Amino acid sequence: MPFSKVHRDRRVLFLERNQMIAVRKLPARYAPIVMPFVLSILTTAVVSVISTLRSLGATPAFLATWPGAWGLSWLVAFPTLLMVLPLVRRIVACLVAPHLNQANSPSAPTTAPPARRASPCRSPRHSGGARSSR
Repeated sequence: MPFSKVHRDRRVLFLERNQMIAVRKLPARYAPIVMPFVLSILTTAVVSVISTLRSLGATPAFLATWPGAWGLSWLVAFPTLLMVLPLVRRIVACLVAPHLNQANSPSAPTTAPPARRASPCRSPRHSGGARSSR
């Protein structure tokens, strides 16, 4: 494990006997930006390496071309992720059952039924439209 001491708000990494680097963590409020930032860097790097290798092969031209291809793809991918992430979360909520917390587990004693969250999806029975009179 590279981190030898953990402090309250930062981790201290010891490189050698008398050297250390303090790495502060960002506050939790930055997570909605940091996650797509890291995801876009990793994803575009892998995709651009594969795409550039496939088109140019493992040649010296690859090393000259790949950084520009990766940079351009990242410039498109990061803002795109920021814009589509709310839609992706709604789609995932429609496809995946909600997580039951420990308070709603069968072993926990309850006196009231568990609260239901409003679904972002419309079910066919409750479409909200006018009903036909047959």
